[in-house]
Amino acid sequence: MQEEIREANGGQCGAVMTGATQSPALRQYVRQIAGITVHTRIEGIGTRTRHVFERGEIAFYPVGGVKGKENLHLRFQRPAADR
Repeated sequence: MQEEIREANGGQCGAVMTGATQSPALRQYVRQIAGITVHTRIEGIGTRTRHVFERGEIAFYPVGGVKGKENLHLRFQRPAADR
C-alpha cells in the first residue's frame, strides 16, 4: 500500500488523502483542520523502543465571528411557550 501511495505521489511519501478525491464533503472538512496532535507513551529500551498510541486530537481553524451589533442570543431564543 505504501509503495502505491508513493508511486501515485510522484515518488514522495507524505500526507496523502486516499479515497477522498471522490468525496467533496470530506475534502471540505479536511481543509478546516489546523493541526493533528498524537499522544503516545514510550515502551521498551534501546532498539526495542516503541511508541504506543494513547490518544489523538484534531484542531480546527476558528470560525469567523459576527461583525455587527446583532445579538445572536436574542435572535435564536425559543418562544416563551416552549420554555
